[in-house]
Amino acid sequence: MKSKILFFCTAVILLSACKTSRVPKYTTVKDICELEIGISVAEAKSDLGLQPYNVLFDQKYGYKVFVYKYKLNERKLRSSWINRPGHEQEGKERYNPREQTLYLYFKSGKLEFFMTTDGRKQGAELEIINNTILEMGTNKEKHFEVPSINGE
Repeated sequence: MKSKILFFCTAVILLSACKTSRVPKYTTVKDICELEIGISVAEAKSDLGLQPYNVLFDQKYGYKVFVYKYKLNERKLRSSWINRPGHEQEGKERYNPREQTLYLYFKSGKLEFFMTTDGRKQGAELEIINNTILEMGTNKEKHFEVPSINGE
């Protein structure tokens, strides 16, 4: 009887250790910084190192929107080291648990612009009015329309 209980407990522990999770493939901030306006779809995929997470189509404005996921890379440090110069490269690298989203807007096969979710929320130099991005402090005639994503 004891051997059956021991076997059952061992099996439960081993099976619970095999739990897996599904996560998307992530691109990196470094790769995102390599993007240039006017590149082709193939060049964007090559620069980001993977296929898009999702593809959206905007029939009204003619955009094909490629969606990519990425996470910010951070370091785990001792609290006492945070404000000490010279420790910027210390500690173990870790992903920030918050998932980020990158939107690439293509028209006629060329990258017209791209935006992140945080860029949409925190863009101090940009103003979005009726889905139109205006560059603040520059020529007010220079603008382009941004298709709404998920009602944002």
